[in-house]
Amino acid sequence: MERPAPSILLPTLAVAACMVMWGLSFVSSKAILNTGFPPMTMVLLRFLIASAVLLPVQRRLQPGLRFPRRGWGRLALSAFCGTCLYFIFEPRGIKYTSASNAALLTAGIPALTVAAEYLLYRRRARWHHVLGIALSIVGVYLVVRRSQAQYDRPVLGNLLMLGACLSWVAFNL
Repeated sequence: MERPAPSILLPTLAVAACMVMWGLSFVSSKAILNTGFPPMTMVLLRFLIASAVLLPVQRRLQPGLRFPRRGWGRLALSAFCGTCLYFIFEPRGIKYTSASNAALLTAGIPALTVAAEYLLYRRRARWHHVLGIALSIVGVYLVVRRSQAQYDRPVLGNLLMLGACLSWVAFNL
């Protein structure tokens, strides 16, 4: 007897919810930072709340999960780049630029990842990948360039967000 096809509704809703929460994180971070809340305190509280919510879920869904000993070095390096460095750059970047600039700049992470893969691993991108990267860079530039005048130090904020993007690329690789 054939199994019924699994519903794609739940995974689709989960992905949509993740996209909404990720997009709102820039807006909520900007609002919190505008009150004078220290950036690293905000990050610490964010991780404490996430850990309090997600660790019990992980333990329920995957009881007894163990990480292999030989992977700890790579895990530590990955955590340093994707968690520590990223969250040193991101809240400070958001403080000095707009939430929309921050979100747009982080949308360039896939393009930067493809470029880094080429530089580090000589992994060739197809023409449509290169075209997508070029369009992404031009689009981000056009949007970010127009909104510079509204903020005290937008170039600094955008450079800090670029640092966040590069640390996330290192995390991905």
